[in-house]
Amino acid sequence: MEQEIDAFIRFLAVERGLSENYQLSTRRSLAEFAAWCESKKKIGHLREITLPLISEYLGERKQNGLAASSIKLIVVALKIFFRFLLGKGWI
Repeated sequence: MEQEIDAFIRFLAVERGLSENYQLSTRRSLAEFAAWCESKKKIGHLREITLPLISEYLGERKQNGLAASSIKLIVVALKIFFRFLLGKGWI
């Protein structure tokens, strides 16, 4: 999943011209989600990720005390990441 995240961050930088801070924040959100998928759910491929899995992840983050505004940022990062992957035909 790391290669896809790298490609997405390059897309944000080159084609969308988004700030370095935005890129870093998005990378962190996606990397934490990927690590959770791999460690807790033993998921190594993007095609295995489902909407209920994403909901479970977000619920767990909320239970652990993450602020609603931070969860919203994660949702946006995941949404545009998966839209990017779909557009590339990777999922």
